[in-house]
Amino acid sequence: MITSLDIKKNTQGMLNELLQFYKQQGYIQREAQCLISKAVGISKHALSSLCVGKSKKIDAHVYLNIHQYHQEVMGNT
Repeated sequence: MITSLDIKKNTQGMLNELLQFYKQQGYIQREAQCLISKAVGISKHALSSLCVGKSKKIDAHVYLNIHQYHQEVMGNT
């Protein structure tokens, strides 16, 4: 059974992987956050909260957007 904590940690991991990927491509943190937040449809503040695990809940559509974007950028690994 998947818990909300599992989803929260999975989301946090995907976002941090994306940020790390963009940093390796030469983007600074703010630029990477801006790209990701626009792609998944959330604010930079919400993105920051999700990255550090401070978000209390994650809407299903936000999780799915992040998951889909992560697969598009990182590949299906």
